[in-house]
Amino acid sequence: MVKRAIPGAALPRERTLYALLTVVALAAHLFLVTRSWSAGQLSGHEFRQTQTALTTLFIQRENNFSLAYPTPVLGKPWSVPMEFPLYQWSVVAVDRLTHWPLVEAGRFVTLSCFYLTLPALFLLLGQLGLPPPSRLVGLCLTLTCPLYIFYSRAFLIESMALMFALWFTVSFVQTMRTRRIAWLTFTVLLGVAAGLAKVTTFLIWLAPAAAYGAYCVWVAWPRGTVPWKSLRQTLWWGAGCVALPLGTAYWWVKFADAIKARNQAAEFLTSAKMQAFNFGSWPMRFAGETWREFFQNWNHAIMPLGLMATIALAMLLLAKGTQGRLALAAAGFFLLPHLVFPRLFSWHDYYFYSNAVFWIIATTLVIHGISLSRRRWLAWPVLLIALGLQLNAYHQGFFPVQRQSGNGGSHLTDVLRDMTPRESVLIVAGDDWSSIIPYYAQRRALMVRSEHEQDWPQIDRAFGNLAKEDIAGLILIGAQRQNLKLIRRAVAAFDIDPALCLTYGDTDVYLSIYHRPNIVRRLQTDNPFTGIILAPQSTEASPTSAETTPSTQLKRVPESLWETIFKNVNPKPVLYNFAHNLDLFPLDGIEVMGAHPDATLWITPPEGATGISWEYGINPAAYEKAGDRTDGVDFIITEKQPDGTEREIYHRTLDPVRTPADRGLQTLVLPYQPSAGARLVFKTRPHQTYSYDWAYWRKIEIK
Repeated sequence: MVKRAIPGAALPRERTLYALLTVVALAAHLFLVTRSWSAGQLSGHEFRQTQTALTTLFIQRENNFSLAYPTPVLGKPWSVPMEFPLYQWSVVAVDRLTHWPLVEAGRFVTLSCFYLTLPALFLLLGQLGLPPPSRLVGLCLTLTCPLYIFYSRAFLIESMALMFALWFTVSFVQTMRTRRIAWLTFTVLLGVAAGLAKVTTFLIWLAPAAAYGAYCVWVAWPRGTVPWKSLRQTLWWGAGCVALPLGTAYWWVKFADAIKARNQAAEFLTSAKMQAFNFGSWPMRFAGETWREFFQNWNHAIMPLGLMATIALAMLLLAKGTQGRLALAAAGFFLLPHLVFPRLFSWHDYYFYSNAVFWIIATTLVIHGISLSRRRWLAWPVLLIALGLQLNAYHQGFFPVQRQSGNGGSHLTDVLRDMTPRESVLIVAGDDWSSIIPYYAQRRALMVRSEHEQDWPQIDRAFGNLAKEDIAGLILIGAQRQNLKLIRRAVAAFDIDPALCLTYGDTDVYLSIYHRPNIVRRLQTDNPFTGIILAPQSTEASPTSAETTPSTQLKRVPESLWETIFKNVNPKPVLYNFAHNLDLFPLDGIEVMGAHPDATLWITPPEGATGISWEYGINPAAYEKAGDRTDGVDFIITEKQPDGTEREIYHRTLDPVRTPADRGLQTLVLPYQPSAGARLVFKTRPHQTYSYDWAYWRKIEIK
């Protein structure tokens, strides 16, 4: 007797062809995804990729594996946690294990997560009732999908989030079918990882899990011989799978919100403030422009629209059968996130990484449905045409972007990376809160958001938070080049040279008075950076404010002076200028610091300070000697505001020749509460002439 083939079952030769086709698709994917593998350019939504890369860079650099991890783009405090940093930690681990460049380590983690997703997809297709050859169809469609080639090499968390979410779904189905504790434990762990990796992806995949859970409830609903116990058990098993993952995801969102709220510049990123952006408005969900953007993303990132329309028509034709109904359900799960997160999916094609699998499952079910029909021979042409059109879409859209082989950034970021101190900070206006300049320059930054470019209270607060940082320069892009108020505030707060130093395209760069001379000298000697144009350089150093001249230029206090010359100054001073040599000398058995006019010392008061204590005087030799003597010295304290204004809070003239009370050590105890971002400036100035103005300071304390 001759055995008849089961309708729709693949013949042995077909099974071999499906396996070979999968091997070819896998090889093609690996070949394409590794093109320009070592390039430093993070092409494709560079805004988001550089943010993830910048976070990873500073976790690595600072060895900071705390949950309040650094994302240094919005000033201090530097932490602006978005997703749980499992992806970033993994990249740092790979980097340290292999010593690969950080970009290559990131791409390796992304690609590894994608490949680890494929077995879960294979199992999920099996749970839908597809035989192994048809499951391989799904893998082939995934491997040739433009989105899953291009973004499976990106410095993004998407593949890790999808990996956990898809494995969670597979494990959830197994848990509900087997009711075993081992599967429940596995499901809970995967759900926790998925919710922490990216909560939006987890929510998208909760939809099919919930649908299957509802199906299980319907089956267990008491009727006939089905008891209530079956329903209770089903509900408990289902709730047990999702309770901890949802609770953990909620905890992380609230934890991250609390960290973000500490920085007013980052408060807009809290979940409450982002709700309108993430979920959009009802009119947006059905607006023609929104759907045009959806279609554009589908066409270049998933599958050409003509092919998608053909697949959709086939679903309707097959709707009476199981495969057609399952395909329509998968298509529904593909469309659902568009309605939940319309703005995210219309603006960002990489967001489809989370749900394009649903469309691929629907397409796989359609091809399998064709193979069960009388025209089963059509399955192969449809599959091969789909694979070819997907690869062509990738070649036309993503490949020209991917093939860029540069190191990323620009000649400006090269200058900032190579010529500014590694621990210095950049202030950037005109690029919103993009991480592109900070990442390629490998510097922390205060990005002045577009809506804050004229918000002076906000800017003053942000500048005040950076009071103790080494600010390398101010970078102004586009229209912000004319923001003179911002320039003046930066000059006053951070000792930025008010003279333009260099330009690059539509960008002006003002540098710190401490770093500008060295950078200018290096660029004048050898400037290999195309497009970097030095502004005309003054022959004299530029003043930092109205009161300073080239001869009285302020200098940063080196740490070597903190425990020597300035050991009796608390907090440690940040800037100084003394007209004469810095020295300590004994006076009446007490060691004092010479402060002959003009002497200037800048100190950042501690938060919550309540008073100033200052011990000072004039050397008795200046007024007890015969002949010419001092005509008096002015001892002054001013408060320097972030906007450059200066308020005098203490001024006393010591004239010991004429006033006996002005002789000897003087002690000042002055109540004081610091303004936000302000600095105190201690000065000695001549009352009339500089002759014999032998002033000294014994102690300065602000507490």
